[in-house]
Amino acid sequence: MTKTPPKSPDQILLEVLERALINSTETRLIALGKKPDGAGLFATDKGANKTVIERCLGLQGDSLLQIVRTEEVSVGKKTQVHSFATITPGGVDHLFSKLPVERRASVAVAALDAASKSIAVLEHLIDSIVKRRDELLSVVESLVQRFSSSLEAMQDSAAQLAVRRDRIKTQLAKEPLPATSLNATPERAPMRRPDTDAEVSFRQRAAQELVFAWQESAREARVPIEAALHNIGAEPIGEYGDKTKFVGRLHESRSPVFQDDSVEVERPGWILRDDAGGYLLTHALVKPYLP
Repeated sequence: MTKTPPKSPDQILLEVLERALINSTETRLIALGKKPDGAGLFATDKGANKTVIERCLGLQGDSLLQIVRTEEVSVGKKTQVHSFATITPGGVDHLFSKLPVERRASVAVAALDAASKSIAVLEHLIDSIVKRRDELLSVVESLVQRFSSSLEAMQDSAAQLAVRRDRIKTQLAKEPLPATSLNATPERAPMRRPDTDAEVSFRQRAAQELVFAWQESAREARVPIEAALHNIGAEPIGEYGDKTKFVGRLHESRSPVFQDDSVEVERPGWILRDDAGGYLLTHALVKPYLP
C-alpha cells in the first residue's frame, strides 16, 4: 500500500487560506478536539504547521491571517488561550496568485455564497434586535402610562383625603372637648375661672411649659412634673396602656386610625380644666388596638 507523502508548507498554506476565505467569518486558529464547533484552520501547531502559522501571522513577512479575538478554554486541569482569525486582503491576494486558474472560480463562488449566508444571518439578527427593541419600547411606554395613571389616581386620593382631614379638623375644633374620654377626678372640683385674661394666659403658658418639660423627661422622672401639672389645674388624658376609643380632639396616632376605633394609650395627653371648659395642652399618643 502506497503511503501518502506529507503535505508541504505551501500546500498547507493554500488549504488554510482557502478555508479561511470560504468561512468568511472568524475561525478558530488551532482545532479544539474533534467536535464540529472545535474545528480550526490548523489541526495542531506542531511540525510544518508551526512554520505556516508563523508565515500567516506575519512573523516572516506580510500577514495573511489576522487574530480578531481570543478566549480561554479549560482542557483537563489546564487553561489554554485559543485565538480566532480571519483572512487578510494580503491573504486573499496570495491565495488567488497561487491557485490554478480552474480552481479560482470555484473558490470565489464558494466564498461569495458563504458571505451571502453570513450577511443573511446578520440581517436576520439585526431585524430581531430591532423587533425586540420595538417590543421593549412598547412595554416601557405601557409601564410609563400605567405609572402615570396610578400616580394621578394617588395624587387625587391624597388631595381628597387632605380635604376631608381639614374638614374634620375644622369641625372638631368647633366641638367641646368630650369629658367622657378624660380621666375622672371626682375628688377634686374644677379650679375657679380666672378673673382676668392675663391670668388665663399665664396659667396656660405655665401649663404648656410644664408639659414640654414632662415630654422631654424620662418616664421615671415625670412624677414631680405631673404633680405640678395637677396643682395648676391640668388633668391627664388617659393612662399608659389604657384601652379606649379614638377621639380626634384628644388623641393622635402614628398609624392610620379613625374616629371611635379601638386604641391603646402609649403616652398620656394633658388638658387644662377650669369652669369655663378646657384648654388642650397635648394630645394623648395612641396606637391601634384589636380587642
